[in-house]
Amino acid sequence: MGLFLVGCVAGNEGMPGAPILHLSLLVDAPTGSVTGHAMLAQAVAPPYGEIKITNITGHLQSTGFGKYTKVVALKGEALISFPPPAIGSYLELFSGHFAINDRQPYIHGSQRRAGRSSDSP
Repeated sequence: MGLFLVGCVAGNEGMPGAPILHLSLLVDAPTGSVTGHAMLAQAVAPPYGEIKITNITGHLQSTGFGKYTKVVALKGEALISFPPPAIGSYLELFSGHFAINDRQPYIHGSQRRAGRSSDSP
């Protein structure tokens, strides 16, 4: 198999204002190693409308049975700026866990950022 690029979207795209996670991942099929970056987008007041998540790493595993044929666990980080008039930024950790159905272009999982979570259907 080898190395392949995966782009996917997680979140409720039909819900106005819902957070949407856009993932761009490089997967090494023989080892299951995953690396990449993401963008968390939501219709909220700036500067929080788009958050870049970098240094994503993780592991993809096959389940071997059932509706969801693969699972992936991801970790990354985002540099978050304080809203004006404050000055500065902080590093926030990101984690995401997803179940993948190869037969349908559908991902089920959750993402977590600083104690807040968003579940995909």
